[in-house]
Amino acid sequence: NTLLASLLPAGSISYLYYADRVMEFPLGVFGIALASAALPAMARQGAAGDTRAIAGTLNFALRLSFYIAAPATVGLVLLRTPITRVLFERGQFGPAETAATASALAWYAAGLAGFSGARIAAQAFYAVGAPGTAVRWGAVSVVAGIGAAVALMGPLGHAGLAAASSVGAYVNVVALVVAARQRFGPLGGPALVASATRTAIACVPVAAWCA
Repeated sequence: NTLLASLLPAGSISYLYYADRVMEFPLGVFGIALASAALPAMARQGAAGDTRAIAGTLNFALRLSFYIAAPATVGLVLLRTPITRVLFERGQFGPAETAATASALAWYAAGLAGFSGARIAAQAFYAVGAPGTAVRWGAVSVVAGIGAAVALMGPLGHAGLAAASSVGAYVNVVALVVAARQRFGPLGGPALVASATRTAIACVPVAAWCA
């Protein structure tokens, strides 16, 4: 993104940097923390050869991840401008810079569930000593992100690069979940869908409050 942003108008690299820092806050506090907490449990289950237990742990961690990521996404998207203004708007960082950073933040935030879910799903493969699977699909997601970046940077500018990162994240999490199902068995899809639906419904009043 930084390399491609260097081809765009001045300031694009900075807008992406600041927007990414804001998005990384909920991802680091919750998403990566969940992944780190799930790894020891899945490693113990993997050592015991209990693939069904790994599937159950992965299911729970993904549900909890979306439960946190979805309202965080709503808040970051709807409050992107005031959040950016409070954190950064001072000195030579004026209203125009706030608007440009906020647009990138919205597209980064849209991928928050993907970033968090991919990190968690990858841990399942590290837990059973199969990091190659996570690495291979990570490489595929990078290629998908680059393709999306090239396609979107024209019409959307620097915000298109942020959107491309989110596209890559969702490619990664979907691929890893499919691979996990093949390796560990059913992951409890109905429970995942039901939980995601309840979380989405719960986000409606969050969105109304933010608006």
